[in-house]
Amino acid sequence: MFPGMPPQRDTIVLYGGGGHGRVLIDLLRAQDTYRLVGVVDDHLSPGDDVLGVPVLGGPEVLAELRSQGVALAVNGIGGIGRIQSRIDIFDRLTAAKLSCPALVHPAALVEPSATLAAGVQVLALAYVGSAADVGFGSLLNTAAVVSHDCVLGRYANVSPGGLLAGEVRLGDRAMVGMGATVNVGVAVGEGALIGNSAVVKADVPDGVRVRAGHLWPVDASPAGGVEEQGHSIANAGPGHHPGGGQDQARLPPFLDGPADELGP
Repeated sequence: MFPGMPPQRDTIVLYGGGGHGRVLIDLLRAQDTYRLVGVVDDHLSPGDDVLGVPVLGGPEVLAELRSQGVALAVNGIGGIGRIQSRIDIFDRLTAAKLSCPALVHPAALVEPSATLAAGVQVLALAYVGSAADVGFGSLLNTAAVVSHDCVLGRYANVSPGGLLAGEVRLGDRAMVGMGATVNVGVAVGEGALIGNSAVVKADVPDGVRVRAGHLWPVDASPAGGVEEQGHSIANAGPGHHPGGGQDQARLPPFLDGPADELGP
């Protein structure tokens, strides 16, 4: 299907030719470690190109690529607003027996004692501090800061300019919005969303949204996009643990609200 494609171990294919995919094309070119052989995309047509990289087809071409010796892939779906879309692509690549290496832009800084799992993407000007541990498939966007001893779960996302102080924990699928700050030692639960420019000073339970530009624990909403109604969440303090405990059981009901308060 793809004549002349060399079966080299350093060849790599990009899944997703949208905005995040274009960022990763530039990253791969700057890194100059892998040979990018093409783009796989559900919506683009074979023969198209993305920043000069040919579109090979949709998911049906993955098996052919693997049979021709392509063993590596990069997930070009950012998953902003729907993290499951990013997870689905990782699952699709794994099913095709394609591995996703960690990628670090040359203009980012990752300390030697930090650990990056497979599939992690660290974009330009981001920083990963000493002894930090970043889980599978996580995305550290432009100028994100992950300070010393932070632990990020699978598919965590720190948006441009997001700042995690030392020893912060992000659960699986947690997201920190643009310019948001998470204080030292705070735990952000699985699937929680921290809005743009929010300041988080206490633990955030699983699945809760901290509203853009607000201070936690005063202002919050659930990850489905809703605002807290008539109840203080001040009891979700430093002793609270995301995902369980009596504090979470006392959270109030939520109603639907705006869904545009998180940025990439």
